[in-house]
Amino acid sequence: ARIPSLRWIELTLERSTGLLVLVLIWNGERATPAPALDKLIQGLWPEIEAGALHAERRWHSIWVHWREPEPSLERAIHSKRPDAWLQVRPAASDKLLTGGVTLDRSLVNETLDGLPFSFGPASFMQVNLAVFECMLRDMKSALRRVVVQEDGVSQGRSLTAPGEKLRLLELYGGVGVIGLSLAHAASGWDEVSGVTLLSTDLNPNCAGPFALNVDGIFPELSDGGTDPEGRCQAQFSVLSGSDALVQLANPEGGGGSSSSSSSPACAGADVLIIDPPRRGLADASQKVGLIGGQRQAAEIRASSVRAVLYMSCGHDSFMIDTDRLTGAAPEAQGAAWGPPFRLVSLKGYDMFPFTPHIELLGIFLRDDVGGPHHASALLEAFADRDRVVSRSPVAGPAWEENFVCQFYVGIEQDATFKVVGRLLGPSGKNMRDIADKCGARLRLRGLGSGFKEGLRGQETESREPLMLCISVRGDRSSYDKAVGLAGELLEKVHLEYRAFCKRTGRPA
Repeated sequence: ARIPSLRWIELTLERSTGLLVLVLIWNGERATPAPALDKLIQGLWPEIEAGALHAERRWHSIWVHWREPEPSLERAIHSKRPDAWLQVRPAASDKLLTGGVTLDRSLVNETLDGLPFSFGPASFMQVNLAVFECMLRDMKSALRRVVVQEDGVSQGRSLTAPGEKLRLLELYGGVGVIGLSLAHAASGWDEVSGVTLLSTDLNPNCAGPFALNVDGIFPELSDGGTDPEGRCQAQFSVLSGSDALVQLANPEGGGGSSSSSSSPACAGADVLIIDPPRRGLADASQKVGLIGGQRQAAEIRASSVRAVLYMSCGHDSFMIDTDRLTGAAPEAQGAAWGPPFRLVSLKGYDMFPFTPHIELLGIFLRDDVGGPHHASALLEAFADRDRVVSRSPVAGPAWEENFVCQFYVGIEQDATFKVVGRLLGPSGKNMRDIADKCGARLRLRGLGSGFKEGLRGQETESREPLMLCISVRGDRSSYDKAVGLAGELLEKVHLEYRAFCKRTGRPA
């Protein structure tokens, strides 16, 4: 018999409070005696008398994940069973030091690109949220380019016919961060008649946080998932990516073994959002080789989908899936596969600095779907020199790229050195000088910046480190000049800071 023991720990930071969620993955069955586990929990967060005030300021919550013998888990760390999770701290009797309000820390709350999201300990959350927010903004921009007719052309730019809702289908959606972000953005565009989102994930523990996220982002959807005017709809279904694609390719025949009878089915989609594990569309993980994936790619090609937003953490699987979606792979050709897609945009993100890993975001459009959905007009929106990947560039006006970057200041704002004031200059002169010379937009954000962001009426200063954000539209040379001037300004301020530290005796 296996000796009950600690297998793994997980730490999650809630940025708004600075508190940590601790998950202890324990090799053992729930409700069996575990003295070593009890001692560990008591040492980390001592239990107090009922009704007493608790001054704990390190932990957000502590959970135990009971990883009891379950052959189907193989080497997986987590079980999907809801009863495998137990919140052990804060105890029901613990109260906040100020206010005397019972602690409710079953969820981690984050604001991502201005929208509120809740995550449970059993649901996936990206590690580098700052970079993930950049990806969210790029996905919104890409979707708008595809959907919105910017030049008055009546053919080709719109994914839907006039009066039809934009249908979004999200695979491996977790608590719906990407899908809900895109649905929220699209619902505010005048050119879109309405938006429907079906977010799917095999993990049933995502359903609860997804519902809370819908309530927070679309309060009008709180009753049944549809607003009174019928403009928006957002639903969650417990489906694996493979089963969702079976239903997508056969909307009338259904299919898929993982959906419950009460879960909505995939009845077709215009835009497919994919954020799979490292294996991509394949059935098996990389530890045994990328097995399968042909059927999933064929089902996407055979479906009503006209655009695919593919976020990937696996380079090998992304390349294989791309060859199949675009028809470049020998096995992915022929009428049975349906019209291919074209990869029109590919961008990499440094999700894990100082490692060789690069997160990818690929935008795929139908190569030829006919009528108003022909890809040649859609491709005009992506005809810029830095990001288009196309063997047959389409003639037409280039889309103005928005060049952006962030400088982490590396000096905290305080009442003595006042780094924010030194960066801004007298009455903002330093920022205005760069803006006037380069046509750039500059903004200080993060801790100490004074800049508040978030939903209207709930704006707060971001808890990210202080940073200088720069954006320039359409002109790479102006962008490079703005980056150079900002670098010179930061170097000057850092020299002043080192002199200040030497003068005042503090470490630089």
